[in-house]
Amino acid sequence: MAPMIYTTVSNGVTLVILALSMALLYRQKGSYFKLVQPFLIAAYALLCIALMAELVIDILQTAETALWFRQLASTALLLSGLTLSAAASAITKSPSRFWRRLGLSVGNTMNRWLFAYTVYTGILLVLLWVVQPFEVVSAVTLYGRELLIPRVYLWYGLMILVSLALFAAYPCRLMIIHGRVLKSPGASKALVSMAVAWMVSGIILIGLRGVFRAFGLEVGEVANLVSAAVFSVTAYYFRKTDVLQSLFEETEIKAAKPKYDNALLKRTGWTSGSLRGKKILLEYEPSSRFETFTKEFVYESLSMSVVPVVVTRPGSPVHLSLREDSQTKFLLLSRAVSNPKQGASNMEVLLPEGDSGIILGALDKALNAQGGSKLCVVVDSLSDLLISWGIKQVYQFLTQCLVMLSGPSVSGLFLLNPGAHDSQVVSALRGLFPTIVAVSSDKVSVVKSFEDTSGTEKAV
Repeated sequence: MAPMIYTTVSNGVTLVILALSMALLYRQKGSYFKLVQPFLIAAYALLCIALMAELVIDILQTAETALWFRQLASTALLLSGLTLSAAASAITKSPSRFWRRLGLSVGNTMNRWLFAYTVYTGILLVLLWVVQPFEVVSAVTLYGRELLIPRVYLWYGLMILVSLALFAAYPCRLMIIHGRVLKSPGASKALVSMAVAWMVSGIILIGLRGVFRAFGLEVGEVANLVSAAVFSVTAYYFRKTDVLQSLFEETEIKAAKPKYDNALLKRTGWTSGSLRGKKILLEYEPSSRFETFTKEFVYESLSMSVVPVVVTRPGSPVHLSLREDSQTKFLLLSRAVSNPKQGASNMEVLLPEGDSGIILGALDKALNAQGGSKLCVVVDSLSDLLISWGIKQVYQFLTQCLVMLSGPSVSGLFLLNPGAHDSQVVSALRGLFPTIVAVSSDKVSVVKSFEDTSGTEKAV
């Protein structure tokens, strides 16, 4: 009786681990791996099916049911490998390329591996149900319980080992290669760790269990428990690696001519390329075309292959003027969220408005993703932050932000409506910036510049 209790408890714990991991995956709303959420949930569900089939075999202990449910369990395990291959392809390719090329495309080496793995798995599934390559034998569990188990024939077992090798060669190897070239340490560690966890789980579930069964020893309960615990690494990193790493990872901007003639920007007297490294306080009147100046600033950065990151509120004039640009990334401040959440598009992330630490952390991730250079940051607007936070917190935020963005290839534009605040507050903020530009309804003024502190004024 005791061995049966041990087996039941071990399998019960395994089911709990898988169910909790699947629930964590389902409940997560924002992650670097959001695109592959359905595949990962499907893989966990298939593992649960395989485990429940094993439980039925242990309980019923008849030759007929043992063979049928072993076929079901083996089918679920093989299909879980295919879903993880699909997940690996999705993670390491852009969404559009993934959906267009995942299929059975063989356009490059890695897709040939996918093609081979998919076809080979199909062959295994056909043989599994047509030939039924099992024999029912008696075995002893680690807990001393004697039971009937279906054991695969040697030739089919060797074919399963080849499938395991293909699994390591395609999805796992693909994840490791991609993880090693990522600039984000968090995403890189997550990809490599998930790939290793998948390989270890496969070796335990298929390799070691098959070897022990060949010697009449059943280690299924322990193998299931250990592999489920190892595989739960997937759910852990899915939740830990947030949407900000997805937003900023490996951004490459192709240099292009500005989409507009940059009329307002030209009136500052700055030539193309001279914006690189500038940290500008843009003082504006609400009736002015400040959003146009901001758009020109962003497009000028894009023309220099610099990644633009805009911190603003959803639906603000700056957001509306730039949201159609496919290369501009948005950190949208909202009171409706307490943690980073995916926005309406894959170029938008919602951040809690009241947490300056999260905003600074997001900008730090953007900077790290670009290797500390080629970044353009727009903060719209300091006036809104002053109302929400107060001068002390805004001053501290700006001090830390400007230090973070102090690199010579990092530019910044910070918007302020000086008419909404008293002169002491405006003066305190002005002292932080080497360059100040004022935009009103009829002119653009370079009020202060590191290169020329006398100030110039140019009519629009």
